[in-house]
Amino acid sequence: MAVYVVGSPTTPSLPMVAFNNLFATGTLLASTETTNGAAANAIVEGTYNYWIPSALPATLQVTLSGATLCNTMAVVAHDYGTKGATVIFEYFNVTWITITTVVPTDDSPIMIIFADTTATQWRIRITGSTVPATGVVYLAARLVIPGGVKAPYTPVWQADRVELMHSGSLGGKFINNRAVKRGRETMISLASVTRTFAEVNLNAFRLKFNEGSPFLWASGPSIFPKDVGYCWRKGGEMRPTFDQDAIWMALEMDVAADA
Repeated sequence: MAVYVVGSPTTPSLPMVAFNNLFATGTLLASTETTNGAAANAIVEGTYNYWIPSALPATLQVTLSGATLCNTMAVVAHDYGTKGATVIFEYFNVTWITITTVVPTDDSPIMIIFADTTATQWRIRITGSTVPATGVVYLAARLVIPGGVKAPYTPVWQADRVELMHSGSLGGKFINNRAVKRGRETMISLASVTRTFAEVNLNAFRLKFNEGSPFLWASGPSIFPKDVGYCWRKGGEMRPTFDQDAIWMALEMDVAADA
């Protein structure tokens, strides 16, 4: 996954999560769709369902109930790199305004963060010569977590979990190994945050995390553009813990991530 920092978003170097997908809360409209590639497939949480338009250029648009502040968009599952497609992220203000254009070189997820923007209509527009598949289109206001990530920390993109099926002879000779990929897993320990942040700002995300809902994570978009993941809870619940005279609280997230 790669994150693109567009313009001047607030504190782009700090860790962030996006957990409330507004694409799934508004009225969805696709330029076209196919029998097995309905537009609604692009807003479910699973990365195995896809919207497949019948022709390009194609658009997938959401109309929200009112003007809403957003600063994060993403396409988690796609084959744009394989199909040679380009994706344009846009919002509507009298006319459609381009936030940024991404020409993927592979099929890894794409996330963009940008300056706070308020609009009612948002969309992605896909161009190219071969129709691609698109899954988990995301729109949100990100939650910036002050303080940063504590070491040691394994970045999501390097946290591969691979099981080996070993084959050897009776005499102990190596024959071969078969690798079975099991996604990615990492432990995220965050620098202590204020009690107010933990109890007020973080609470909605904490509840979603504990229920196992997936979310977007980036440890420092402007510093570590590769360290982005579509993650969900793997181990215990998030339980902010009093630290330093009950003024600060420590946080940990044990996560799995889409490979």
